[in-house]
Amino acid sequence: PGKSALQSNIRRLLEEFPITADGYFGSRGKTSDVRRIHSSEPATTSRRFFSIVSAGADSIRQERPECLRASFADGSHITWRLSSNSDGSPAVRLDLKLSGSGIKSVQRIHFVKG
Repeated sequence: PGKSALQSNIRRLLEEFPITADGYFGSRGKTSDVRRIHSSEPATTSRRFFSIVSAGADSIRQERPECLRASFADGSHITWRLSSNSDGSPAVRLDLKLSGSGIKSVQRIHFVKG
């Protein structure tokens, strides 16, 4: 597990969820620090995103109902919530300690209908 698992997960994630030239997933949301990925089934898509990026994590624990946090040995964390506090959409927060992946290390991604 650990760093190599996370690096492998990122490669798999990029096959399904492309990033912008700046290293962000999705499109810019209403505020600059939130990204949006459009889907016909936002909850299912958010769970798919989380399951890919969290595979092989050192631990995955339930923080509260409908909220999971995956932790890797390098200090990276990925949090999935079925309902975000801001607009109620499913959300994933990336806090990655990887370098050289081309992905912005901290992202808040909301999965919205569309």
